[in-house]
Amino acid sequence: MRTTILWLAICLCLPLKAAEVYLFRHAETESATVTDPGLSRQGQQRAQWLAEYLLERNPDQLHSTDTKRTQQTIQPLHQQTGLQVQHYEPTDLSGLIEKIRAGGTHVIASHRGAIMQLIHLLGGDPGLDIDESEYDRLYHLTVNDESMQVYLSSSEPAHPVISPKAFPLDPAGIAVGQFRYQMLLQGQPAGEAVWNYAKDSERIYLRETTTLERFNTEATISVDLDADLETGRMTFSGTFFGSDTDIQVAWEDGKVNGHSSIPRQPYRTQARIEVDDEWPAGTMERSAALMLAHALKIPQQGQPYAFRWYNSYDSTIRNIQVDNLGTTFLEGQGGEKTEVLQLRLLGGAPSQIFYLSMEIPRQVLRIDVINAPWRYQLIESTLQP
Repeated sequence: MRTTILWLAICLCLPLKAAEVYLFRHAETESATVTDPGLSRQGQQRAQWLAEYLLERNPDQLHSTDTKRTQQTIQPLHQQTGLQVQHYEPTDLSGLIEKIRAGGTHVIASHRGAIMQLIHLLGGDPGLDIDESEYDRLYHLTVNDESMQVYLSSSEPAHPVISPKAFPLDPAGIAVGQFRYQMLLQGQPAGEAVWNYAKDSERIYLRETTTLERFNTEATISVDLDADLETGRMTFSGTFFGSDTDIQVAWEDGKVNGHSSIPRQPYRTQARIEVDDEWPAGTMERSAALMLAHALKIPQQGQPYAFRWYNSYDSTIRNIQVDNLGTTFLEGQGGEKTEVLQLRLLGGAPSQIFYLSMEIPRQVLRIDVINAPWRYQLIESTLQP
């Protein structure tokens, strides 16, 4: 690890020849439930569009990670140019940076986090994180000794945008009580999360305690909302992945104030952030939105809606798409099957699928984190009247 850091430090100080970089996330995939999915039909269309567009930019080097989705995204351009596709590791970008710094025109198929990190290491501002639902960002980087410029455009098909509405909560649908979840990582027990809900005629109270001994995490999130959702506060305290965490934010009439200190991605600000922001009417704080997902109004299948949430971790506002994926059955340990409603919250990185009980107030029986190896499985619940 020390060798890699030292090498990167030397590499970033080397003289730099002018380089053009075209950088994009892999196109849409067939399935989010398999480890290494290939491209969907829409993804294949995007890959073809990228090939036709980038062919006119006269690339002389093609780069891809060793996954089906990135290789299939760059494959049409490889076929049209005859250029060899050079593989790199998304967790070790040093070799790729060295090639870029040698100059030339590079086309890079990558992944969300690696894109952010690469732009950061080259000296640019990566901007907002790429949502799980986003596949159309196309970055053009111009890199030389004197400057680093980042230009952002879109590939086709265009990313659909749904106009957000006010957070569509059904207060009567809030399940009051305590819910204990086993947290599974790659199917193996990793920890627990306990969610507590209480309410009265004026306030809604939410609390989540998460314990992950393996990752040195013992943290509590508390949210206190007024019934009309316009005023509230959120605190997040404890140890999060080995680091002390302290978030305190309060909001009223579209203004949010406080501070945020939490471990972040290496391409983000690591210090405490002072929060003094405004958000559009109807926006909901992220932690509150996730804990209240079971009480959202359910859209008709094929008719998704969107709302905005404010992420107190990094002071960003994102549009979250809500989809009704229909019903399915979950199988219990004894083989019994329970019918559930699948509600997907898409965007905000990471996206999640909530498996909700059919009876109202609905309970969250399971949560799957899309394109990540995490799952929450309900193991005990106590409902209050």
